[in-house]
Amino acid sequence: MKPTCQVGLARSTNWDLTVRNDNPRVAFRDLLYVTTYRDEGGQVVEERHEFIKDIFEPGEVRHLTVNDGYVRTNFATATIEIVAAEALLPVPGFSK
Repeated sequence: MKPTCQVGLARSTNWDLTVRNDNPRVAFRDLLYVTTYRDEGGQVVEERHEFIKDIFEPGEVRHLTVNDGYVRTNFATATIEIVAAEALLPVPGFSK
């Protein structure tokens, strides 16, 4: 599922996305994401980063809603990308 963005009350930006841990042996936590908001000409009008504070076990797939705060400027397109995470040993016996 492709991430989607909706602008809500007072220009708060909410993302719906699916996170999938494809690694069969490693869990991950504190996923760092970057959101980029662009105008009609493709110029970046706002860029930010934040953490998804959760643990994703091997093979886990989860739908998330992420509130990215308030966008101060009008934008035409937006993207969200997970760029890093902390690797962990998985919970023994966890299986998806």
